[in-house]
Amino acid sequence: MPLLRKSVLRLVLLVLFFVGIFVAGRRTGLTDEFSLAHLRATLSSAGSLGVPLFFLAFTLGTLLQLPGLIFVAVGVLIHGRLYGGMATSPKPSDTSSPSRGCRGPCRENPTS
Repeated sequence: MPLLRKSVLRLVLLVLFFVGIFVAGRRTGLTDEFSLAHLRATLSSAGSLGVPLFFLAFTLGTLLQLPGLIFVAVGVLIHGRLYGGMATSPKPSDTSSPSRGCRGPCRENPTS
């Protein structure tokens, strides 16, 4: 099978997969669960566990390689700028950046 035909077949299967998920969600009423009002009501009914539950969902989404920007946008829409931003921000002690956690003269190679 030529490469172009395989690519087209994969694209068609992907589109059919997402259409199938959308149709199944509509028929079961699951898409109604993803409205902003319903998410706000669900998280506010959780009381003080609302933000930790959202943080857990954000963490699991990150592990599943879902785009983080979606969680940031939803967090800000549901919890507001302050709490939504805090729930989706890295902790202050995050040392993934080379500019953080360096006290005094920092060098790339400390042995030189």
